[in-house]
Amino acid sequence: MAKQVNKSKGLKIKILLPVAGKYFLSANVGDVVSYPKALAEELVEDKYAEFVK
Repeated sequence: MAKQVNKSKGLKIKILLPVAGKYFLSANVGDVVSYPKALAEELVEDKYAEFVK
């Protein structure tokens, strides 16, 4: 199965903790996703995610 790549503009982050309950997002732990800058920075500040290159 091919890995999906999200080509939308935004910052790439790796999800470290479940985000469904607090942020109502559908990403799973371990997923690398691209979110708008404000949301990505909030997730990283709250230690729910980390930036990736």
